[in-house]
Amino acid sequence: MSNQTVTELKTLTAKSANKNGFDVTDFKMSTHLNPLSIQINIRHKNPDKKVTIDDCSSLSEYIDEAIENSSILDQPFT
Repeated sequence: MSNQTVTELKTLTAKSANKNGFDVTDFKMSTHLNPLSIQINIRHKNPDKKVTIDDCSSLSEYIDEAIENSSILDQPFT
């Protein structure tokens, strides 16, 4: 996978997170897995709030939709 693809995915996930009140603190891709695995760590923009499982679930849906609607990846991912 090219560095440009990884950079585009990082940018896309950061934009989706920011739009929904979060910052991305870490981004990892496991390209050796089938399907490709993307792991994103987040935190609330408001430092007084803790990230919940519901936050992760809903943000995951937004990011998944953003990736699906882009032309960045042409392969399955989790």
